[in-house]
Amino acid sequence: MSLPPVKLSSGRSFFERCDWFQGKGWRRQRREKAAAAAMASRPVRFPEIDDELRKIIDANMDEVPARKRAREAFKDIQLGIDHILFKTPCDGLKMEESYEVNSRGLEIFTKSWLPKSSSPKAVVCFCHGYGDTCTFFAEGIARKLASSGYGFFAMDYPGYGLSEGLHGYTPSFDKLVDDVIEHYSKVKEKPEFRTLPSFLFGESLGGAVALKVHLKQPNAWNGAILVAPMCKIADNMTPPWLVTQMLIGVANFLPKHKLVPQKDLAEAAFRDPKNRKLAAYNVIAYKDKPRLKTALEMLRTTQEIERRLEEVSLPLLILHGEADTGNRSIPASTSVDQQPTISLADKQPSPFKANSWQWKFQDKVLTIYYEEHGKESPEPTKNILMLPSISDVSTVEEWRSVAGNIVQRASKINWRAVIVDWPGLGYSDRPKLDYNVDVMEKFLTDFISAPDGPMKHFGNDLVIFGGGHAPTITLCAAKKGLVKPAAIAAVAPTWAGPLPIVFGRDSTMEMRYGLLRDTLRTPGVGWMMYNMLVRNEKAIASQYKSHVYANPDNVTPDVVDSRIALTKRKGARYAPASFLTGLLDPVKSQEEFLELFADLDGKVPVLVVSSKSSPKRSKAVMQALKGAKGVSKFVEVPGALLPQEEYPTMIAEELYQFLQESFEFNI
Repeated sequence: MSLPPVKLSSGRSFFERCDWFQGKGWRRQRREKAAAAAMASRPVRFPEIDDELRKIIDANMDEVPARKRAREAFKDIQLGIDHILFKTPCDGLKMEESYEVNSRGLEIFTKSWLPKSSSPKAVVCFCHGYGDTCTFFAEGIARKLASSGYGFFAMDYPGYGLSEGLHGYTPSFDKLVDDVIEHYSKVKEKPEFRTLPSFLFGESLGGAVALKVHLKQPNAWNGAILVAPMCKIADNMTPPWLVTQMLIGVANFLPKHKLVPQKDLAEAAFRDPKNRKLAAYNVIAYKDKPRLKTALEMLRTTQEIERRLEEVSLPLLILHGEADTGNRSIPASTSVDQQPTISLADKQPSPFKANSWQWKFQDKVLTIYYEEHGKESPEPTKNILMLPSISDVSTVEEWRSVAGNIVQRASKINWRAVIVDWPGLGYSDRPKLDYNVDVMEKFLTDFISAPDGPMKHFGNDLVIFGGGHAPTITLCAAKKGLVKPAAIAAVAPTWAGPLPIVFGRDSTMEMRYGLLRDTLRTPGVGWMMYNMLVRNEKAIASQYKSHVYANPDNVTPDVVDSRIALTKRKGARYAPASFLTGLLDPVKSQEEFLELFADLDGKVPVLVVSSKSSPKRSKAVMQALKGAKGVSKFVEVPGALLPQEEYPTMIAEELYQFLQESFEFNI
């Protein structure tokens, strides 16, 4: 679908010509209105109210009677707010509030604003945003349009505002859309409106509702106005892929539970701090954490809208604030920076020698898989240890092409590379151990220094490359003097597992992590959960397309099949369960993470490779290292969390240049 840019003209002719709404004033109103549904859950003091009124608005709003009492008690105070939307005169308008029981047996609150002295020129049907109601900021907009000769109709969705239902709970987005269609169809079928043009007006989540209404009724509307429409939830507002998969599983048992993390939405909705305070006066807005099923329904809906955008045939006016970080809207014209694709040459590794080492740990002996890459050369030899990232799909394969590229180069030094799979991951044994960061640190130390270790003769000449958690574990070991690398390259480095980086590490969450980890380790339920969340084609492909690779086209069937094979290995779920819940996190804070690099300042060359398309949280971790103490060189490359696998030639070039700068130029 190609949407032409919409010109904003003076006058109000959009409903006749689909190009209505003025520029700056309206944009300002939109920004101020958007936060009504999104104020953060924080105590708000209203000095103008007494204790009795405070008890009413502080009551539990889960059920609609409490919301009705709060709205009725607070209505006069709301209308007295010093804001242009509440000062819009209502003289000459006919306003009506009513309740109607719909076909699902739910009592729905509705409101209409009509010009008294004339018939309306068109019908405008309003779809409010997430957590919002049609009785707050929408009031001023409705009055403005009705004063200009348009009929404005609104309703609260089930579970929102003054409509019946558990507050903030949407068990089915499709049924919500059907409720909207049912009510507005009745409005449009009234004799006095039947021949009038009709338009949808959707704000934020309401934009998604409006688009879904159109997709279900492709020929029923004359146009739509979408204000910051929620066509896609921004990456930084959603949990990581693996967390999302876990939440999907939990939602089957606890659909109404408020578990989903969210950003401070008021910060995202309002640029002006003064205006943020006004949204607190919307006392019946849902301001708590999203309920599990509601969040998943919103995510599913935005994914559907993304897939079906080509089906949208409705004339659209789209308004979107430049600083809006919560939603991704439909652009009027699109220019996308294309990610590079993988060439066949990138994926052709040089010959290597597969090997194994028997690691003795506690009372067990684990077979550790590793590969040796190199060539015969008269030049002096230096060795590189390449460590895969830590995840459920971690494997030596992510470094194989990079290793082959570097060791085959003709240079003053004969570079040789060893890639090793961590215990419990890749092609190494995966016994039922209590995997934690100490186990991984002990393994790394033994692999390098044990008398029978594969790298015992390399001494202090060893260069270490690692992705994800691997370089952070290496830095921890170096700080303790357990390893003494000659140089370190951290590629897309991380320090926190998927759950801790989202939910934090307080005692309550740590207890929940432990419960989840124990569940995943159990023979029956744990195996079933792992199968559902990870061990299937859809899950692996989604994981790689969402944050492992930057370009979805690079997620080939071969990549997916090879990773599925890893998840089917005996004991595959034990180490990933520890990673997911934070037991493999080398540090507990960003400050500790930065200190690890600072400790090597002036001692060891350190390269940090940041990836441009990493998820928001991971990208913030990487960007914090730009210019940080102890970081000798910082570069940014295409890719997401596995740039060394997706763009191996590019990564090899950066790493080889680092090796030249650190070693070869001095020869």
